Amino acid sequence: MSDSFEELADWAAPLLAVLEPPARRQLMRRIAAALANNQSRRIARQQNPDGTPYEPRKKSQQGQIRERLAQGRGRIRRAMFTKLRTRSHLKTKGDAVQAAVGFMSRAARIARIHQFGLMDSPAPGVREVRYAQRELLGFTEADRAMVRDFILDALGRGT
Repeated sequence: MSDSFEELADWAAPLLAVLEPPARRQLMRRIAAALANNQSRRIARQQNPDGTPYEPRKKSQQGQIRERLAQGRGRIRRAMFTKLRTRSHLKTKGDAVQAAVGFMSRAARIARIHQFGLMDSPAPGVREVRYAQRELLGFTEADRAMVRDFILDALGRGT
């Protein structure tokens, strides 16, 4: 998947060199904002960039006890990453050289653990567990097509 993005970057580099720095900066900001929106929507759908669904959460021991106690009342569990996908955590940056989308500080740590399926303690004093790999950030074919369209649009307008 990264190979096709590298191909896109190689294709776009000479085209972007034609644009003046203010126009490139505006284009990169526009691309970063659109990518962040796409990433947020994909995370809300609980999908990896390749379209496969995220692996569901494992039920905790306490969660199983609570469910038995709450039988009949039903239990609504919040979707994963509802706060993480908000603009307060999902940051964008665009300048004349690059467009970036990512997480900062504690959100970055949580995102990295899920992105790569690393070990972490779910709560203080609890033993570490391996989290399932859930790709929060990644490029879909639609993202690549959108970036191509934005670049061609910017070149067509001459801005």
